[in-house]
Amino acid sequence: MLRSLPSGATCLLFLAIAQSASAEGVREERTFDNAIIAGFLALDFGARQLHYRDRATNGNLRPYDLPNGPLFPVAPGVAASAELFPLASQPWPVVRDLGFAGRARYNFVSSKVGEIEPKTRWFAWEFDLRGRIPLGKPGSAPLLGIELGLGRDAFSFTAPDATQDILPSVDYYYLRLGADARIPIEFARLLVGVSYRHLDSRRGPDGSTVPAAGALGEHFPHATFSGFDCRLGVALPLTDHLEGRLLFNYVRYWAELQPAAGATYVAAGVTDQMLNADVGLAAFF
Repeated sequence: MLRSLPSGATCLLFLAIAQSASAEGVREERTFDNAIIAGFLALDFGARQLHYRDRATNGNLRPYDLPNGPLFPVAPGVAASAELFPLASQPWPVVRDLGFAGRARYNFVSSKVGEIEPKTRWFAWEFDLRGRIPLGKPGSAPLLGIELGLGRDAFSFTAPDATQDILPSVDYYYLRLGADARIPIEFARLLVGVSYRHLDSRRGPDGSTVPAAGALGEHFPHATFSGFDCRLGVALPLTDHLEGRLLFNYVRYWAELQPAAGATYVAAGVTDQMLNADVGLAAFF
């Protein structure tokens, strides 16, 4: 049949077949380090502590501990995250490792003040632009990551005004700049990361600009907030596209509250810290 084709067409046909066979032979093996899409679904166990420093108005500023005493994971919940690198299948350097990342978490938590049980919600979400920097062959060398994005971290109470007013209801809106690493160790992967959180500002009930920290920001409109988060975990490969993970996430916010003279709420500073432990499965393709 090929003899009936012009010699030029025969050459083109053989060239196309050879290129197709070559492409099949060098098709890139997918690992987490060069995946197009990856996702993580986990059970979450979280705890929170908020403490004031040099609290002067004790009657209307209440610390919060979940549980009472040392910080320890007790509130169950669910957590999920995903990464997408739309151009990961392309041969272009740098661009192929630019993508998006998102995370979300919800914990089922309750609280009680005397005989009152306020409706309590604890959730967080985050959306980032993400870049990854492989330091060698995917899957066998460290992988660095850089993220820039925004997020929300809320722990809120709904109760009668007098009760709700003294509880440390917070709703942080922040910009985030972070770095992380995935480091091969024998048959496992060590997961580490750290980032800085810069709190945004918003309009308060009286129209003034206050820190974007929920009721806490409204109580202390002149406060200067800062925050950071860090994570430490381990990933164990289970199949070609599946791994188990145990991950600890620690978040800390702090502020110099700077109350005005004669203010209703008076304290020198505040520290709000949250710890979450996630155990679950991650898949990548």
